[in-house]
Amino acid sequence: MATTVIMLCSGMTQPGQPSSPTLDPIHEPRLNATLSLREPAIPLRELMRKLSRETGVDLRVGDSIRDFRACLLVNEQPLHETLQRLADAFGFRWTRQKTRDDKEYYLLLEPPEARAERERLTQFLAALREKEPIDLLREALARIPDFAFRLSYGEHRRATGQKPEGEAVPNEPDPRLLQLLKPSTAPPPHDLQAMYNRYLNRLAREILLDYTPLHLLGNLSDDEWQRFRQYAQLSLPVDRLPPEVLERETKRLLQPYEQIGLSHTLNLKEINLQCDIDKATISLIYEQRWDSGSVGTIKMPISSFSLWGIHQSLAEMIRQNRSSGKEIEELQKFVNCQLPRHFYYSADAWYHMPVYLLVGLGEQCKMNIVGEWYPFWFSITAMEDHHLSAQAGPLLDCFKAGYRIILEREWLYLQAAMPAFARALDLPDSDLIQWFRGREMLNIDAAAAIVRRLLIPQVEGLIWLRGDFRGIMLNLNFEATPKLGAQLNQVGVPNSKKIYDTLQDSLEEILIYNNRMILYFYSYLLQTQRSILHNGNPLIYSQLTPAQQMAIRIIAERDGDPSVKLLITSAKVYLSQKEIPVAIRNIFEDMSSAKYIFTPETARELGIPFIRGCQLAIELPGETPDAPIRRLEFPLLLSLK
Repeated sequence: MATTVIMLCSGMTQPGQPSSPTLDPIHEPRLNATLSLREPAIPLRELMRKLSRETGVDLRVGDSIRDFRACLLVNEQPLHETLQRLADAFGFRWTRQKTRDDKEYYLLLEPPEARAERERLTQFLAALREKEPIDLLREALARIPDFAFRLSYGEHRRATGQKPEGEAVPNEPDPRLLQLLKPSTAPPPHDLQAMYNRYLNRLAREILLDYTPLHLLGNLSDDEWQRFRQYAQLSLPVDRLPPEVLERETKRLLQPYEQIGLSHTLNLKEINLQCDIDKATISLIYEQRWDSGSVGTIKMPISSFSLWGIHQSLAEMIRQNRSSGKEIEELQKFVNCQLPRHFYYSADAWYHMPVYLLVGLGEQCKMNIVGEWYPFWFSITAMEDHHLSAQAGPLLDCFKAGYRIILEREWLYLQAAMPAFARALDLPDSDLIQWFRGREMLNIDAAAAIVRRLLIPQVEGLIWLRGDFRGIMLNLNFEATPKLGAQLNQVGVPNSKKIYDTLQDSLEEILIYNNRMILYFYSYLLQTQRSILHNGNPLIYSQLTPAQQMAIRIIAERDGDPSVKLLITSAKVYLSQKEIPVAIRNIFEDMSSAKYIFTPETARELGIPFIRGCQLAIELPGETPDAPIRRLEFPLLLSLK
């Protein structure tokens, strides 16, 4: 039985810290190599060959486990740490051995006890195939944390009085559903019970990846469960998390606040458990007090997992064991790990107020803002066919919840930008503010003022996008641009009149880390420095402030060339206007699509529209006196008017 393990790692362990006596980086320095991996499902034998080629370390795997597969997402992790986590996930062990010519190699083996357990588990699963699917699923529901599986969409709708048109509401819950939610009356023998628990834990680990904080909350009481099932969320006291988990998560979450000197404004209030249509999340709720006397709350998630993934995995487990398609369909009517959530109409991404307009001002901006503790796309649009109130659901929910958070370079800010929002929507500032007040929003006047020297030119670009750009793209088709149609036909793309662009498609190449750092750099420019750049003259690296120099270094080093670090101190920085050709997405009858990115020359020839923006250029001298000057260019949607 070949097993697949899903493993996510991020750079947390420092190189040089031994993960096991065998994988000792002091003995073998190459084990300190930092690597990143994105492998959807790779056999262990292929994985070891790949890592051996890339690192030079001789890695091998035992014949009995060579076909086991691993799904890996590793981000800048030391090799020895990744290898040890991989072994732990499977229950294997690393050994250090020598070839006949006395060369060392590392061999991944399955310990005898692990192999014996796997064989017993295989026999146990064979016995499970003899069970009725309903019994198998009931046992799974009873043993994985109860709040994750004892959710029933049908029960939730009955409890909240929701029903589709024409559907009668039953007086009693379906008896088949109630039977499912009861624990098994005849548990298997103790040793098989332990094996089954380990099997389910492995299943949960593969699907949930890290559900430990959720499991640590323990089973909910009857009263807590009823409240959670009715409202899809639940507040719990802080002591429901073990002290060591609470200390670790608090330290991690408050680190950004400590860096900017505001951690003293936060006080841990409670734990929140929330469930929506596809995931359950545990968050820590902090109360934030300000010198002005105002109080807000911050919601910081510490763990979440996919209910949809668990549901699909259980269904697949039943299907592989013993079930016909009809049985599966019948089961899925009564076992559903989902709760409904509010759905807000979302137009194409290029209609939206793009989030990247609202990030990048840097950690030095200390302000009250409104939003969730993670970046998300929200929809405030200026479409002709829809009212503003129908499009601003997620934003309104943020205001109603009263979240106040501190801006970081990665996070979203909303409250202080209301006048800019109003300009982008062609609404007077006073009308927009009054509109929020009329819906019992936070007092916008109480928000801290922020510098809008970066946001204002960004909004000017947005106004153009929602005007001329939309009109051009809606009229763009093969008849209007025959050259474009001919070129697409040459590469085998059938004709289609449904051809348009999205903001996300057009700018996805520049909405990357460099883009945010360029905005970060631009926000720190003095007016005299901006005048120099706007007149076509360069800024010399030595004349920049330390914050500006740091931003330029980060932007340039993303190019990946190690020589940039040596040459950056002699760099010159230019900023010039630039037209960026939009990307074209072709939608076919089967709803599949293809995207095309054009060079400026080709775009002009084919009549492709351009986005008006600018380009930041970093000019570096050659490594030798005879080497040519090197120029790094980064496009950006930023008005230079």
